[in-house]
Amino acid sequence: MSKLRTFRALSPAEKFLLIEAALNQLLVVILIKCLPFRTAWRYLVKEEPPSASAQTTIPMQDIDSIAMVVELTSRKIPTSKCLARSLTMHQMLARRGLVIPIKIGVTHSETGALEAHAWVEYQGEVVLGYLENLADYKIFPADAVAATMVKA
Repeated sequence: MSKLRTFRALSPAEKFLLIEAALNQLLVVILIKCLPFRTAWRYLVKEEPPSASAQTTIPMQDIDSIAMVVELTSRKIPTSKCLARSLTMHQMLARRGLVIPIKIGVTHSETGALEAHAWVEYQGEVVLGYLENLADYKIFPADAVAATMVKA
C-alpha cells in the first residue's frame, strides 16, 4: 500500500497526531540546531509540572500512540536524534496537560567513548528511547541539564 493511501486510511485523529508530531519534531530540530542549547531548552521544556489538581492523567494507549508517531516521524527527519524525539514527546504530552521530565544520561561505550542518550519515562516505564543498556546510563539531575549543556 502506498504511503499516501496509508495516510488516507487513518482516522482524522490519527492524521492530526501524525502531523502534530512531524511539525513539532521539525521545529524542535530547527531550534536545537539554530539556538544556543540553553535558549532552546528553556523554550521547549516545561520544567514546572502543573499543580496536582491541574495534572492530567492520560491513558497509556494514548501515550504509546504519541511515542509511536514520534518514532515514525523521526525516520523522515534525518537529523532527529534521541534528544529531539524526547523533546517532541515532552511537548506533545505537556500540551495535553501531562508534564513528564526528560531523562538525559551518559555512559561509556565499550571503546571508552562518552555516549549520551535522552528518553522519556512514565510511571517508571520507558515510553520513548528504550535501549538494552539503559541501566548503565548515569542520569543528569533535571535542574542541571540546561545549566551544564552547551549548544548541541
